[in-house]
Amino acid sequence: MAEKENQEGIDAPVASQGKNPMIVGALVGIVVVAAAAGGWLMRGSGGGGHPPDAFAQGKNQAHDNGGAKQAHNKNDPPIPMDSGNDVGPVVNLDTFIVNILSELNETHYLKTTFAVEVVSEPWIDVVKKKMGRVRHEVILYLAGLTMDEVYGAENKAKISKEVQERIARVVNKEAVRKVYISEFVIQ
Repeated sequence: MAEKENQEGIDAPVASQGKNPMIVGALVGIVVVAAAAGGWLMRGSGGGGHPPDAFAQGKNQAHDNGGAKQAHNKNDPPIPMDSGNDVGPVVNLDTFIVNILSELNETHYLKTTFAVEVVSEPWIDVVKKKMGRVRHEVILYLAGLTMDEVYGAENKAKISKEVQERIARVVNKEAVRKVYISEFVIQ
């Protein structure tokens, strides 16, 4: 009986040594396949070496600006390709207070605040650097409105769109995604 136990004790390590090289070989094979697949995916599925969401190059590209071509400033950050569902960083503008005239030539006040969504973080600095011009354009637009042009949801949507277009002309048409109204008070 002792001889049988001893025989089992000798066989057991030999059997497990035979399985170890197979397990190690299988693991190495899995790692190699995973690394190759990762490299293929990083190359963009073999389509030119760029991932699908790569930034557009900023090499003096011309951008359409309402029919007129606007040269892309060399110092401006790149504009990422829009995937359609991403929300970009937001720059909050200081509050605007302007006089609004009614049909009866009564003076009213409009107090409003906007948040500007841009395509990427570096564009926040561009908006901040051009803040004087941005505020100037917005104030000129708002001061020209009448009471009839500020009441109602449709008019607020028009105001938001017009402010977006004016800011985009100052900053860059493709860098400004959307303008949100965060405060709107008429007195």
